[in-house]
Amino acid sequence: MEKAAVETPGAGVGNTDTDQLLRMQLLYTEAEEKCEAALRAMRAVLDERQEVERRIDAATRFATDCELVRLRVSGTVFETTKSTLMQTPTDCPLHVLAVGMVEPDARGEFFLNRPAKPFGTILQALQTGKLHVPEKKSTRALLADEVHFFCLEEMPLFAALSSRGLQDSQIVPPDQMEPLREWNDALPPTLQCSSWRLLYRASRDGWKKSHQKCDGKGPVFIVAKCADGTICGGFMSTY
Repeated sequence: MEKAAVETPGAGVGNTDTDQLLRMQLLYTEAEEKCEAALRAMRAVLDERQEVERRIDAATRFATDCELVRLRVSGTVFETTKSTLMQTPTDCPLHVLAVGMVEPDARGEFFLNRPAKPFGTILQALQTGKLHVPEKKSTRALLADEVHFFCLEEMPLFAALSSRGLQDSQIVPPDQMEPLREWNDALPPTLQCSSWRLLYRASRDGWKKSHQKCDGKGPVFIVAKCADGTICGGFMSTY
């Protein structure tokens, strides 16, 4: 007797639906994971962008804050800009502060234990390009000392106050510069020397090179030392 195979109606179809449902669930899970990964990546990009914007904003505020410099000089506060202080020579303490080699104190200030009044004159000269030279001899001497302390003597703006006298001069020592300054101040403003520089010295340059060294250099003071030790001189508006 031949046995007939029994087939349960719909059994094959039921298995197929279950497999498709499992595959759909798997695909959904994978898609969900990919979406979550994409969202995390987007959030990371947004966070990074916000961090960059924050840093740019902080850098902008830092640059703005740093441009303004507050200096407390013996109790008096002066405000100026970095660009003003950076006009000074690189060995000047003010230049060192301007380039950020020294940090300000908790108040955001730099303390300088120097006399406030001559410092104010120096700062005003740096800001305006014009030096107001005090008429009183003692006040001028104090200003010259501060110019020397801040290493500003080589700047044309302050050269007239150099406390070292004429560099390389064997006739005019530093303590003898005051008469020259007084003579200079007595001249009309258009003829006054704004800086002091030794152009010519006979014992160094030779007796025949005065014109080569001095011609076209503007107003000239001539100082000579006689055989008996007497020092004399004169002034020429042009050499």
